[in-house]
Amino acid sequence: MKSKKLLIIAGINHSGKTTLGRELSKTLHCDFFDTDLETERLTGKHPAIHTKEGGQVAYNREETNTAKFLVDNLKNQDTYTVISTGGGFCDNPEGWHFLKEHGYILWLNSDLETSFGRVAADAKKILDSGGTFEDVPRYPGYKDAKLESLEDFRKMFYEFITPQVQRYRELCDVEINVKNAPVQENLDFLLNKLPA
Repeated sequence: MKSKKLLIIAGINHSGKTTLGRELSKTLHCDFFDTDLETERLTGKHPAIHTKEGGQVAYNREETNTAKFLVDNLKNQDTYTVISTGGGFCDNPEGWHFLKEHGYILWLNSDLETSFGRVAADAKKILDSGGTFEDVPRYPGYKDAKLESLEDFRKMFYEFITPQVQRYRELCDVEINVKNAPVQENLDFLLNKLPA
């Protein structure tokens, strides 16, 4: 049964899901869960390990199990709960439909260039610490992509993320256009979009 008190924060990588989810939970005085962190806690493995060992399908299965575990343990609560999903949750049909059936999905539609800047900053840290583009994580389906520059990385990012944006748009209950702005400004906008 769908609950307007179970708030699911979804969006691409580096769209602000965890930051805004935590701030939203503080404002609403409720629990906050991050499916990536909870999956790691429940399985003892980082999401990247699940993906490396069994591909995206393996991680999707574990993230779905985590979502079911959380909903099962929260179903009798009468207060708000905020759950932030992993960036690729739109590519996990079973998990997505399960959460949509039980909660209210708020999609953080972030500016892609801002999100790319955050991802590129992570890649730059690897490069600045002596790593090479071979050490920079790739998106599923791009494991063999040849990366020799940040421009190659940008191309991979946009090719992978652009279809995800369309899937999020089609699957969410409400779209939240987040800005490259102070957290409080985006939080205020998010609060105004919560279901009555």
